[in-house]
Amino acid sequence: MTVVALASLKGAPGVTTMACLIGSGWPGGRRVVLCELDPCGGDLAPRFGLSARCGWSSFSLSVRRTSPKAITPLEPHLQQLAGGLQVLAGPVSGGAGDWFFPFGSLLEAAGGSCDLVVDLGRMPTEHRGIGGVLERVDALLVVVRGDAPSALRVREQSAQLRARADDRVGLIVIETGPYPPSEIASFSGLRLAAAVPFDPGVASVAGGSDRSERRFARSSLFASSALLAARLTAEPTEPTIVRDPSASRWRIRRRTGRLPSEEPHLPAGWEERREPPVPCPPVDSLAASEVEG
Repeated sequence: MTVVALASLKGAPGVTTMACLIGSGWPGGRRVVLCELDPCGGDLAPRFGLSARCGWSSFSLSVRRTSPKAITPLEPHLQQLAGGLQVLAGPVSGGAGDWFFPFGSLLEAAGGSCDLVVDLGRMPTEHRGIGGVLERVDALLVVVRGDAPSALRVREQSAQLRARADDRVGLIVIETGPYPPSEIASFSGLRLAAAVPFDPGVASVAGGSDRSERRFARSSLFASSALLAARLTAEPTEPTIVRDPSASRWRIRRRTGRLPSEEPHLPAGWEERREPPVPCPPVDSLAASEVEG
């Protein structure tokens, strides 16, 4: 089972839309469920006309009512999007307090029968239990735009992210700013998981737009998302649980190999329309300008 979490650090770069794209492009033959765990409030229900009462709220209530020794079934709380993607929708109003307490029960309910794409929205560092979520995911992908304010915010919190998710944290850079994704990753000190083109038309379809977009399945945005999903589901090079010859107990080796080590490339035949590059100062000069300002 692969568990991938997506989050943002500043603004609304499109975490939910990106989660829908990755879930829609999940490799065939593997079941995936999109879980919306944004404590600031969910978007899936209003976007796609789903019930806000059936999802994370109803699952959390069932966990509280179920015996600690029993596993809460996940199926009654799932809904399906038009394209077939199953989702665990979050409540529109969000919540506070111990919002993430049922996450362990969610992993037990999945039971290895499906992969999970978890939408955390803006990184909810103030909520109890977020550390337990980050410790259990195979990859934490921070969605960021390629502009100066976003790059600075990621750099400010990169040390905290690495402390919580170590080598499992990476960046998904939306190519909307003047700085290339590789420079944003180098400046922030985090690994570049993927660079995806800015395509409002295709993104609107993935975000619940009613209009038909014929080029959705052939777009470079969907292709890059599907390639990222394929690499995220690649099996790790080493087993997760191994026998320690020097001890009389089992030890768990931290999972590796889930996060792409480099930006996935589009296959031959895919073309991206890019505007001519605009001269801009190096991203390394941003920190100096902030100090001088």
